[in-house]
Amino acid sequence: MSPNRFGLDADYFQKNLELLARDAANYSAEDMTRALDRLHQVALYQSVGLPTPPPDSEPILDSSEPMWDWFGLSYSAYLVLPRVLLCGMPIAWQRTFVALLEQATETYDSDKINDNYTVLLRDENNRFVKDPYRHYRHFPRSELPFREKPAGADGE
Repeated sequence: MSPNRFGLDADYFQKNLELLARDAANYSAEDMTRALDRLHQVALYQSVGLPTPPPDSEPILDSSEPMWDWFGLSYSAYLVLPRVLLCGMPIAWQRTFVALLEQATETYDSDKINDNYTVLLRDENNRFVKDPYRHYRHFPRSELPFREKPAGADGE
């Protein structure tokens, strides 16, 4: 392997992309997705200096597991959502979210899970800072950080 300036084995990708292009007419959507996912996995491995995974290895991202896909390649082991932001969502969304949480709660034996966590907020310099959402009972909805709707989002 002779890596390019980004650490990727350019010959590997060129060879495999040429094969994909040559045989594209014979690939189903599922087969093409699997082949491109494989190249994606190899690129991810190589980008962090790991050797190319063997062809039969577990995929890093498996689109049959949407939560793995959603977390992506982050190092996050947990999903932490401020209560005030969840409460700021539309009621129908909240009902759906609560139903999913209840389903997860019914799935796992909470007696076997130590869930006494403490969450602390850090800034971009990794220093602890006050959490702006800590007073969830008295947080004004008008101060929630909603995204601005793009032009035409309301059917305009």
